[in-house]
Amino acid sequence: MKPKQPDSTSYHPTTSAPIEFQHTWRAVLVNPRNIGPAFPFRLPELVSNRHPIPYLEFRARCDPPRDIGNPGDIWLNVSPAACALFALSVDREWVRWPGATLDAGRMVPHPYLPLYALWCTIRRSGWYHRDKLPADWTDQRIAARRELGGYDVAADMADAAVGVRLVLLWEESGGAESDAVEAQLEGALGQLSATDNAGALVVSLGSGIDYLLAERMKLARGFFAAEERAAVAEQKLGEVSESARSISEYLATERTSLTSALAAAEGRAAAAEAKVAAAEEKLGAAEERVRALSQAKPEFTSTPARQTSGGLTLTATHLALLYRDASCDPDGGAKNCRICLTAVLPALLFAHALGAHPAECAVLAGAPTYVLEAHIAEFRELDR
Repeated sequence: MKPKQPDSTSYHPTTSAPIEFQHTWRAVLVNPRNIGPAFPFRLPELVSNRHPIPYLEFRARCDPPRDIGNPGDIWLNVSPAACALFALSVDREWVRWPGATLDAGRMVPHPYLPLYALWCTIRRSGWYHRDKLPADWTDQRIAARRELGGYDVAADMADAAVGVRLVLLWEESGGAESDAVEAQLEGALGQLSATDNAGALVVSLGSGIDYLLAERMKLARGFFAAEERAAVAEQKLGEVSESARSISEYLATERTSLTSALAAAEGRAAAAEAKVAAAEEKLGAAEERVRALSQAKPEFTSTPARQTSGGLTLTATHLALLYRDASCDPDGGAKNCRICLTAVLPALLFAHALGAHPAECAVLAGAPTYVLEAHIAEFRELDR
């Protein structure tokens, strides 16, 4: 036996999404011959020779979550800035209605009743027989939609969001009560038709009612437009707030980066100051050493060969070569000069000799600083 279709007694919709929604049980009256054998549920009892197939109409200011509803249920997003209509398929996927279209390939069919499709009339959204949809898209019906929504272009009526807005606007204008009002009006007119002045009274009463309905629809349109503007303003305010938040976060990040860079720069400056102080201390020590050396009067004599700390051998020949008088070589072959002869500081001697006589002083050429300092120390020993 087939199961019973979910209805108000067996299904109470809930969702894990943090949203607020409303739901209303509705039914589409279906001729038994339009229900195929593949219909998965027990058919309810006939009502006026039709089976009432139940479904839920959800309403919320957002698109539908995935964990709510049964196949055949519909969902209206009534947010003024994002009106939309959805239907739940047998795969439990919410399918968006593309708008008023008579193209069978674009229609959204009922999951169990292929002859029925999702549609928005000027009064209600729901499931309608496909063969009856063209009658709801005549010039007269389009004109009614344009008048209700205040649209100038007829093509706008095919937009899905417009279809949902028109349903909401109809309800705001009191259209949901129009059937009962019309019935009462017809009864009153029937009673008035028996009086002598019935014709004039009917005309006056009809004009007054038409005027009131027109004014009510204008007010409803104004309210709906104001709600749309408020929604747009809220959206812009949210965008501005988000931009302000982003700017604040950026400034905070930049402030942190600048603070870190400043701290690093201060650290490097302190290190540089320490290096400068150390260099000044070394310079002072060097000046003291130069002053001490300047007081010495080196008188080099022939000495035996001595092994220096740099691994070089200094002999009397080297010293004689460095201090040879230029007058001993009339041909100018000697590379020494008076500077070499008059130098009193070993440091100045070596600095000049290495630069002016590289060939004769090959034993000293290319020697590192610590080797030269060792030579200076040795010459000072020779001076004693």
